[in-house]
Amino acid sequence: MRETALDQTSLSERIRSLRKSLGLSQARFAAELGVDQSNVSRWENGACPDDRQLQRMANLAGTSLAAFRYGTGKPESPVEQRGVTVIGKILRGQEVQLETDGERRQVDFPVASALAAKAKMPVALEICEDAMHPIRPGWLVFYDRSRTKVRPDCMNQLCVLELRDSGSILIRELRRGYRSDTYNLIGWSTKMIEDVRLAWAAPILAIQPPA
Repeated sequence: MRETALDQTSLSERIRSLRKSLGLSQARFAAELGVDQSNVSRWENGACPDDRQLQRMANLAGTSLAAFRYGTGKPESPVEQRGVTVIGKILRGQEVQLETDGERRQVDFPVASALAAKAKMPVALEICEDAMHPIRPGWLVFYDRSRTKVRPDCMNQLCVLELRDSGSILIRELRRGYRSDTYNLIGWSTKMIEDVRLAWAAPILAIQPPA
């Protein structure tokens, strides 16, 4: 199958639009992505980021990598919505605090990717304070709560995960650890956690503002 051609102009416009929607300067946006300001300037003028940076921007935009990279080139079809439960909050350090059943509420979950469509038990977490800056408080992070292990599709992705030893639930990007069956966890504005074992991990399905 022939690969879809990349529309550089549209991609640069999407990157610029995302940065401005987050209220960030090029320098601040670059700092959040872990690159130099010159990279952001080149991207907004037609250069193409690598897949890792595109994935991080897609996460910020609350869309799939393919949709952020290529766009649609035509009016978007309505996205299917499923009702899901907000089961907790994301606090500073990207730590997850689960709520009791009586405090939980229902929100709409956008089924906008193949991964989201396969989710057996999608749930949401609400971002509090500046836990995931530049994503604002009140935004929702969706993941599949049915995950029971660390699968290959978790690697190099932003995930919700549980540390095996402590039972703490965090949001981090997964990398291979230095020892067998361990992982390095990369957070936003937090130190990397090295060589930890996980009970499970679930890739982020979507990030979106409150309705």
